Amino acid sequence: GNATTSGSGPYEHLYIPTTDGTVPSLSIALQRGTGISNSKEIFLGCKVASMNISGAAGEEITASFEIIAQDSQSRAAALTSSFGTGKQMFHYECGNLSYNSASYAMKSFEFTLDNKLERRNVLGDKKTLEPVVSDVKDVTLSVTLEMEDNNLFDAYIAGTQSDVVFTLTNSDGDACEITIRNAYIVDYDDAINTFGPIERTMTFVGESDAVDEAIQIKITNQQASAVAN
Repeated sequence: GNATTSGSGPYEHLYIPTTDGTVPSLSIALQRGTGISNSKEIFLGCKVASMNISGAAGEEITASFEIIAQDSQSRAAALTSSFGTGKQMFHYECGNLSYNSASYAMKSFEFTLDNKLERRNVLGDKKTLEPVVSDVKDVTLSVTLEMEDNNLFDAYIAGTQSDVVFTLTNSDGDACEITIRNAYIVDYDDAINTFGPIERTMTFVGESDAVDEAIQIKITNQQASAVAN
């Protein structure tokens, strides 16, 4: 995707998919602990097949990635680690979800970007060819909310489209804002099956338009680089 930076401290970093749908590649160095000889392995021709960011009340916000790599170098001497000063994100730093001019407190969320990459294994080669996009990319957000009104149910029935936005902000003022554009609800459930507050779960799907891609992630921090550790 594209990463652009503006500002002069705090800096704003925007991460947006490429308009032509291509997925850039990178190399990833994996180090298997310390005190082990030849613990570093560098994977080459890596592409991110999917990304998942999730959080729930009482938990740390986590992210996971599915990576397709073409090859790797022979294992070698360990790297010298160098870590930045960034902090984890926690559930209590998450703001409300904004959708269709209303605001909702979330109990949990799961954001997924699926690039729909497919391996290209061929005869005569142990390695895959460069993965290609095999289907329409998906941007989804599944959330659990307490039942407050019927606005989201009505939006689900009507097929309403609106941007979904929520932001995590820490005590230093660093922030992560996720925007899913032109989102509509494809699955909604507010079944009553237990005691206590009624919950509702739903899944939003983002959609690109002639101007904007379906997803934008904005990071605000004191780091001048959009890709530094």
